[in-house]
Amino acid sequence: MHPQTVAAGQVAGAALVAALLGWLLLTSLERRTPRPRAAWTGAALLVLVISLALPLVAATTVSAAVGLIALHLAVGAVVIPGMSHTARPHLPLGSG
Repeated sequence: MHPQTVAAGQVAGAALVAALLGWLLLTSLERRTPRPRAAWTGAALLVLVISLALPLVAATTVSAAVGLIALHLAVGAVVIPGMSHTARPHLPLGSG
């Protein structure tokens, strides 16, 4: 495996895609579950934990793994609480 450089644009793009997918899940949960905030936060934390496996298997050095894990945690630390606080209470279908 040869070393690769991770550019800031790649990090920002991946964070944006993750946030958009998280937003889609949140809007779906707001319509289908009685506690969308709790369900979304649990799902987001699970995805974050799973995503930490990628740097562990893909990084070529320990410092690269630490850096990639730090990036994952930084994005999670911003996106998860930020989006969690935007969750609306469950609205029955047809009422909103």
